[in-house]
Amino acid sequence: MPVCVPIKEMKNTASFTETVMEAQEPVFVTKNGREAIVSMSPEVYEAAMGLRGFLFENVYKNPKAKG
Repeated sequence: MPVCVPIKEMKNTASFTETVMEAQEPVFVTKNGREAIVSMSPEVYEAAMGLRGFLFENVYKNPKAKG
């Protein structure tokens, strides 16, 4: 289940940082009930970029995968 917090929770930076660091996925910050910002820990970011690189090399650049 995605982690969503209202933008006003960013005022307490220590608490917000703890929420982001404890989440093992991106944290969606909402403003007026709509997604406004996505925040993630460095570990989650590195994992996402690693997956992006893997998919780019093994799917996008692979002519057999394009069909």
